Amino acid sequence: KYLSNCAWDALSIPYLVGQDAETEYACPDCDQPVIIKFKDGLLEPTEAVVHFSVAPKIFFEDLGCIWQTNQLFRSEEHAKDYCKNNQIELGAIVPAQQAFEFGKLWFGQMLDLEWRPMDKNTIKQIISGAGLIGDFWKLDDSPS
Repeated sequence: KYLSNCAWDALSIPYLVGQDAETEYACPDCDQPVIIKFKDGLLEPTEAVVHFSVAPKIFFEDLGCIWQTNQLFRSEEHAKDYCKNNQIELGAIVPAQQAFEFGKLWFGQMLDLEWRPMDKNTIKQIISGAGLIGDFWKLDDSPS
């Protein structure tokens, strides 16, 4: 068993350790289980989404805040309802599959002994490589 600090970790750890897995996460909106399954390095189809409430330009400067600001929901509707009912600004809602791809790119090399922290250009490439586009995903005000 592994413990994840956030939805992004929950979607990335099975890939990182190369194991089939089943992750259970309580939907913040309804408290019902969100079950995510991984087999042969792939995320099985799911309606789940991840809500990132803090933009990367903020959370990459303080990675500790991301653990509290991205959550896994049963659906996009649950994420929107939760934000509305809790006066949380709607950030970016990403399908679990896309967040999984983002995690694979982000965490994919972190177990290598030669791994070093990434520079801003590498991070930008990872974000765009996962298909995460728009102002929310910009690290600065420069053109993407």
